[in-house]
Amino acid sequence: MDPGSAARAPRGAPTLVALALFAGLACVLLWPALTSGERLGGKDWNAFLGQAAAEASTLLDAGEFPAWNPWRRGGQVSFAQPESMLLTPVTPLVLWLGAPLAFKALLVPLFVACGMGLFALARDLGLRGGAALLPGVVFLAASPLCFYVNGGLPNWLFGMASLPWLLLASRRASRSNGWLLFGAALFAHILFAGSVHHFVFFPLVLACEATARALRERSVRPLLASGALGLVGVALSLVRLVPLLELFSEFPRRLDASGRFMPLELMARSLLLPHPEEAVDRLHVSVQGGSVLYWVDCGAFVGPLVLLLAIVALFAAWRRAWPFVAIAVAFAWLAAGSSVQPSLWDALHRLPVYASMQAPERFMGYVVFALALLAGFGGERLLGWITRDGTRGARSAAALLLLAVGAPLVWFDAPIARGAFPIEPPADVAPTTWRGPGRPHPRPSFEQARFPDLAEQWGGPLHEAVLRNRGNVTGQSDVPSLPAARAKGDLGYRGEAYLENGRGTVEARFTPNRIAVSATLEADDTLLINQTFFPGWHETASGRACEPRHGLIALPLAAGTHALELELEFAPRSLPAGALLTFASLLGLLGFAIGRRRERQAEAAAAAEAAARAAGIAPEAAPRRHLIHALLVHRPARPRFRSELLAVALQALLVGGVLAWYVTRAPGGASPPLVPWRESALAVAPADGPQGLQAVLDQAPVGAVVRLAAGDYEAATIRRGVTLVADPLGGARVRDLVVEGVAAGERVATIGVVFGSDAAALPDPDAPPQQRGTLTLRDCAGSIVLQGIGLKDELDLAAGLPPRTRIERCPQVLLFDLPLGATELVDGTLHAARVRFGEWYASEPGLVATRSTAVLNDSSCERMTLRDGATVRDFERRLTRARRELALDVDATSSYRELGDDRCSLHLTRTYGDGRAALLVLRGPPGAKGTLVVARDVELKPLQGKNLGQLRAGKLDGRQILFPFELSASGEQRITPPPAGDDARPGDGWFFQAFVADERDGAGLLWSALDGGLLTPP
Repeated sequence: MDPGSAARAPRGAPTLVALALFAGLACVLLWPALTSGERLGGKDWNAFLGQAAAEASTLLDAGEFPAWNPWRRGGQVSFAQPESMLLTPVTPLVLWLGAPLAFKALLVPLFVACGMGLFALARDLGLRGGAALLPGVVFLAASPLCFYVNGGLPNWLFGMASLPWLLLASRRASRSNGWLLFGAALFAHILFAGSVHHFVFFPLVLACEATARALRERSVRPLLASGALGLVGVALSLVRLVPLLELFSEFPRRLDASGRFMPLELMARSLLLPHPEEAVDRLHVSVQGGSVLYWVDCGAFVGPLVLLLAIVALFAAWRRAWPFVAIAVAFAWLAAGSSVQPSLWDALHRLPVYASMQAPERFMGYVVFALALLAGFGGERLLGWITRDGTRGARSAAALLLLAVGAPLVWFDAPIARGAFPIEPPADVAPTTWRGPGRPHPRPSFEQARFPDLAEQWGGPLHEAVLRNRGNVTGQSDVPSLPAARAKGDLGYRGEAYLENGRGTVEARFTPNRIAVSATLEADDTLLINQTFFPGWHETASGRACEPRHGLIALPLAAGTHALELELEFAPRSLPAGALLTFASLLGLLGFAIGRRRERQAEAAAAAEAAARAAGIAPEAAPRRHLIHALLVHRPARPRFRSELLAVALQALLVGGVLAWYVTRAPGGASPPLVPWRESALAVAPADGPQGLQAVLDQAPVGAVVRLAAGDYEAATIRRGVTLVADPLGGARVRDLVVEGVAAGERVATIGVVFGSDAAALPDPDAPPQQRGTLTLRDCAGSIVLQGIGLKDELDLAAGLPPRTRIERCPQVLLFDLPLGATELVDGTLHAARVRFGEWYASEPGLVATRSTAVLNDSSCERMTLRDGATVRDFERRLTRARRELALDVDATSSYRELGDDRCSLHLTRTYGDGRAALLVLRGPPGAKGTLVVARDVELKPLQGKNLGQLRAGKLDGRQILFPFELSASGEQRITPPPAGDDARPGDGWFFQAFVADERDGAGLLWSALDGGLLTPP
């Protein structure tokens, strides 16, 4: 029999002792955070404080339901945000105390609730005395909970505080319907607390433990009860789950997490040794075996003594301990990620929903949870050996054991909370709280803005943005939407509401969910709102849905005068549906409760009547009741579990319908299939002869990828949309290239190909120009993207010896990281980034533009001539290699503006220092973020839904190195990779990506480097 089957909930003195112990332990561990006053948190606290403040401001200042958050990342959904805690005790505390104090006020209760849950679970498992207290002491004082406080993960704290109670409810659900309903409500509350990760992984813990009990009891009842608990919990959470499913069907969050793994040696180090000291005050990054790990995710210090007690439980209490041994092993296997084969993480990550998860090292928290319970079993056996008579010295021995286990953990882990709240609160801002001096009315008019980045925060201040009523256009968000809104002062900013073609005037008044607009139009035009488009915005008067335009909210308007109101109705599409389904689930549970009450009354009446007849006493005549009462109450007793089955069946229908809707729901967009180019590319080599490349180009279908082996190619003409990719080892050169007649809708791209001939030495800039190849683009209605070697040294790049270039009647040309000779642009539009025009042709103009527009970013030019209305924008004045100023020749019909150094490109340079150690210098726009990946085989995966066109690296082999980067104010970051070994060799594939704003259309470009070349989305 289950040892805990007869155990009762802890009461009396043991409960008070446990409560006092865990409260004191929580205060000691959290003291640095509790005494931080109203200081703000860094890391992920930034997102949670900003989200809570946005919800409070929407409720208090606008009197609206928090459906939309205009202060975050140019506009985002609010209630549908994964980390929203609107339907939890967080919201009333934020409204009373403000966001920083509200979260700090919850820390101790969450720690105590977690400890008491482990105490109650341990008692249910049959542990008594000090052994029942030991799991709570271990888990509270171990590293995971402390690092969740440090890293700003209150949703993980809510989840881990609920886990022991949820496991206890699952154990008792087969014997008590009350515990089943409590567990279901708690499971739903996990999702309300923003803990999506726990919501999808806790069922694995419950299933593992229920399977163990089913095997022990030789009954399926534990599995059925646990499954019913989870099913009812999902049904109760539909008010939260349906908006989340709708959101991620529009913006799929499919993360390739094969590059995140935890080597076994680091796992052992994390469990046995304290964290590095630098992990306390900053987000420490550990590069181990090719994976980037954060201590807030993988910190799991429990010490050797806890592991020793777990080993004692393994051998001395196997019958009771083995389910938690299985949980520890399973989640350690998951935490190892791709570092072990077969990989349980890779298998699980292929399933729906789980594919959106990342950071498998976070499973170390589950491992510590199981080890804490195993330590309880081991401590019980150890105390039994010490006090053989069961009474003498038992309390002293238990106290010594708790002190020996807890003291080292508290000593090393108590300082962790010191790094949680390091930022002083902003001054002179309106509080989002009922208390305090009050909020000024009216608040400042809403505007999108940029906030200075802080090293302790990600995405800039999100809390301060709400308080100042300023939108943070670069704010952090887990919703993978491209930021399209522009901040006031940015290039191209035209206001918070404006007409696309300027054919009239417009005024707007903003609240979070509504935008009241007054517009007078001289002709038909399109109203643009400077906020990121999400499905759900529409005009309330006519019901017309808004549409995306350059990633912004847009609404076509006819000529005339308009007084209209735009209202975000993301909630009416999903929130009311989810609320209705949750209400239906509650009705089913109410019917279940009424049915169970009638059954108990009927069973009690039947038992009383049988007892009376057995005693020879005639039963009293039942009083006359009206018909309705007789029908509702005095029905014959029905078989047991009928109401339970009906209630669970209703929940199953609700959940099944929602899942079927989600699975069959068509995403908002679908990206074209991307065939791995290594396998599909048409291979060409110089050995194929002078006509080899041309023959392949003439026979290749539209969209084909042609892979050029290293070497020199004389000439080629491209007449259809194909892509030339240089071999990863580089060195593919085409002397003369012609691109002509490419049809609309097709794209020609070259990646890593050098144009012009090779030379043994750099040319003399003062020498007469020499013919070194030609590059001709003419009569192309499609787009042309030519991108050079972004991963070579500056000297190597210059040695490409650029060709003369002519671009004629081509409206869509993008040049990136190319050295070009004398360039002539006629009747076209050119966008160039990091391009050198005529740098080695001192006696000739670098760029001659006739009846054209050129947008030059971070480029250099020897001379420039503009004729017949040509326009150049965003040109950066730079000295050439010959140290001459730009010579500009502008005729009367042309225009030229210098708008400063607004770079929109990323560039990576690799140099070698002493000992041939590689130094990587990444340059680009200040604040640009992304990830640099060094790997042998990089395959790009397209994203779907509203993120159509974005690419992500996938199918890495586990030996890659990841370098997260965020460029400084100078637009530069230096990275030193490992100096030797198999991890990084010249010629490996390199990949980096980051969103970079683009002046042309406001939507931006996602620059990606592949195998030393560069890609942009279609």
